[in-house]
Amino acid sequence: YGGELDYSYGQPPVLDPAEEKHITWASPQAEMAPSQRAWPQGPIKWVPGENGTLVAMAVGSVGGKERREIVATLHPMTDDKKAAMESMGRLSIQGERIVVNGAA
Repeated sequence: YGGELDYSYGQPPVLDPAEEKHITWASPQAEMAPSQRAWPQGPIKWVPGENGTLVAMAVGSVGGKERREIVATLHPMTDDKKAAMESMGRLSIQGERIVVNGAA
């Protein structure tokens, strides 16, 4: 990585407002105010969903029982949004890689 990331093992992710706009939270998080939403403790796996979405699924076990709970869905960026970001120099598509603000 090379930079200094302010992160400790087990710390939940912090989404910036631009990312948050592309997330649809599952219940019970969906009913909460944005400032009260939190990622569940434990491992989260991103799995492919329908129509290009990614689904955040809480996995592992709780109380000895397997857990596979949908937490949120990340919706893909539209072609219009990609074009707008490219025109502002904030997004570059290089083959199959998408680079945002110069970082792949």
